[in-house]
Amino acid sequence: MKRAVRAAAPIGRRLRSERGSAAVEFIGTAVILLIPLAYLILWLGAMQNASFAATSTAVHTTRSITGHEDPEAADRAVALIVQSAREDYGVELTRDAVSVDCSSPRCSAPGTTVTTRVEIPVPLPGLGHLGLNGGPVTVSAEHSLVVDEHREDRG
Repeated sequence: MKRAVRAAAPIGRRLRSERGSAAVEFIGTAVILLIPLAYLILWLGAMQNASFAATSTAVHTTRSITGHEDPEAADRAVALIVQSAREDYGVELTRDAVSVDCSSPRCSAPGTTVTTRVEIPVPLPGLGHLGLNGGPVTVSAEHSLVVDEHREDRG
């Protein structure tokens, strides 16, 4: 019986030894902390990208609408702005995501306030590949502009 206790003692000391534990702890901590941090950085980058796209689209659309006398020409310009934002920023942006509100029937009339609102859905990165539905977060931007009172009214 004493022999079994003596043989077990070195094994017990080896099991209690912390030799090599630092590497395992470091790797475990790195995985637990760095993977969520990297995911957070990717998600924040996607949100910032959509924010830039929404703001840019809202500003350019408002300026374009106030500058065009013909509503059809203004609508074509807005379609080009939406296409450009979609290509430049790589976001899911459609013409339906852009809404324009004018304080008078003609958006280009002097003194009219034109307000444009853009909403872009931002899916959570990587969840689609896993088959999970991480409902998109909607980023929106709004821009208002008053048509110059001293502008020549051509309507």
